[in-house]
Amino acid sequence: MNKSVKYFGVTWLVSLILFHLVTFLLPAEIAGVKRFSEPVFWVAYAFILVALLVQLGVFYAFCRRTESEKIFLGIPLVRVACGITPASVILGVVFLVVPVIPAWIGALICAVLTAGFVIAGVKAVTAADAVSAVGERVQAKTAFMKQAVLAAQSIVTRAKGDAKPLAVKVYEALKYSDSVSSPALAAVENEIERHLSAFEDAVLSEDAIRTGDEAQELLVLINQRSAQCKALKNS
Repeated sequence: MNKSVKYFGVTWLVSLILFHLVTFLLPAEIAGVKRFSEPVFWVAYAFILVALLVQLGVFYAFCRRTESEKIFLGIPLVRVACGITPASVILGVVFLVVPVIPAWIGALICAVLTAGFVIAGVKAVTAADAVSAVGERVQAKTAFMKQAVLAAQSIVTRAKGDAKPLAVKVYEALKYSDSVSSPALAAVENEIERHLSAFEDAVLSEDAIRTGDEAQELLVLINQRSAQCKALKNS
């Protein structure tokens, strides 16, 4: 994304320079009309310049708030910006250097292009925010199982002797379970959390009988949770 932002910056700067070079280096009088003597010329010039500055400001305002998924969604905005800015310059130059064409029309077109760019930016940000909100909801729903899997994995690394295969069974049962939680699963998940803690204590204290009992209880609870998940999805 940083490269794209820099690319737009270069595009905008080059466009601005070319706009001024062509506008002011061409003869001041064309087809018998002194361009710089026409008040409408300066009004149109000011409007086009403001349009370019607004495009620059809006682009960087939108890009500053993009991250993760927003970066991907911001790429089309870069393309739109890199197309609208040169188009504004080209149209502006044409209307400013050809005196037979009303210069204010060029300013109006540039203003419309700028408005279109702002709308595209708002749409991109809205879409990015929607994706981000969905991602945050998914993370919240999967937080319990992620923590449970990490805890079980930690128990596996510290288990010894006969407790090792039991710890692996519990870890794999959690790892391959449905990761999405819901309020309806709160009770069984609380039980899993409680017994997982008890299982860890039993493994670390090398209490073989308690380790076996807690492992069995956990496997039953994990299967119960899986059945409830399936029932919720089918309801």
